[in-house]
Amino acid sequence: MYDDASPWYRPEWTAEDERKARRKEIALDAAPRDFDAPEVDWLSAWSPDAPLSSNGPAEFGARRLPRDVAVLKRFVQPTVPGYQNMIILDIDQADAASLVKSHAYDYDAGHPKHIPEPSFIAQNPGSTHAHAGWYFDGHVGTKKGAAFAQHVAGRIGAVVGADPAYTQGLMRNPLHIPHMTHWLSSSRPTLSELDDQIHSSVRAQRRITTVRALGAAADEDLIEVYGRNVGTFESVRKIVYSDWWSHRNAGYAAWIEHVRCVAFERHRYLVPDPASQLSAAELTGVARSIAKWVWSRFSVEAFKEVQRKRGLLSGIARRDPYLQKCRDVLSMQAAGKTRAEIAEHYGNKPSSGKSLIQRARRELGTEWLIDTMADVIEVDFSTGEIEFALAS
Repeated sequence: MYDDASPWYRPEWTAEDERKARRKEIALDAAPRDFDAPEVDWLSAWSPDAPLSSNGPAEFGARRLPRDVAVLKRFVQPTVPGYQNMIILDIDQADAASLVKSHAYDYDAGHPKHIPEPSFIAQNPGSTHAHAGWYFDGHVGTKKGAAFAQHVAGRIGAVVGADPAYTQGLMRNPLHIPHMTHWLSSSRPTLSELDDQIHSSVRAQRRITTVRALGAAADEDLIEVYGRNVGTFESVRKIVYSDWWSHRNAGYAAWIEHVRCVAFERHRYLVPDPASQLSAAELTGVARSIAKWVWSRFSVEAFKEVQRKRGLLSGIARRDPYLQKCRDVLSMQAAGKTRAEIAEHYGNKPSSGKSLIQRARRELGTEWLIDTMADVIEVDFSTGEIEFALAS
């Protein structure tokens, strides 16, 4: 009996399908590995003791395994949070290895170019996409250090066109023979030295996160641009953010079920081909992640504060054109226009000209005296009537 918590779960699979998948993964584990990397001691730099690993995340899922077992998999977790000692970038471009090397080193002139030379590039021989890695000396374990590492990764990624949504969760195992691995620099500079080696004109690539909208892409384009996981995540979260208010009193279990239903429905819309859709377990994981984040961070007080700020911004946006209209009204009066002419200019009755001028003075205060191109001749402070003469 299999449930959606199993890394092997597929809703359409039978027990025989499950056994076939297990045998297939065992066969992949038996493929030869290159444990004699010529220049870089990958195993000494690879820090996780029980990393996530997989022979294909879409087909087999990912499991946390002992280090000596995980190293046999095609995909492995490069680092662990709080102990990062390398930068990994995902370059989804044709001939990614040549692209990265062309930006890193001018082999004809014999000197570095825009970015530091990577430690290795693990390339898919079929698609020629690749993961590129840079070792650095020591490790980062603080939020500030992790932010700086992300900044350096963003600067390098901006040069090579790396995927800004990649979170360094899994990477191609450079010791796995089917991957074509390029072993390059054997040095281990500090993170600051890596940053110094990037050309000064390069700005950091903005990493796509759930805090920021994914550009201006329409929901229908999210899957094509950002992939099934990130595209579904972004589409679903935008919907359920506004749904929280109407579900806030129903309880956490009902909230998770609602987000899960939205995720399944939205994913079927974005990925109509059943063969390309995420599994039920993966979609459930996406839904739970969104539901947990929203439930733990949203509150009535915070929601009202957000609405208040939005109202202020909306009011400012509406008020600016109104204030400009007030300035125009007083400028026309200063230029000698009659009240009836001012009213007719805005399509109003001639008798409304006086009220237009009075509202304009009240809204602008003394500002209109400065903006008008006229000299004040006489002011009657008891009635508010003012006579103008055009400035010479």
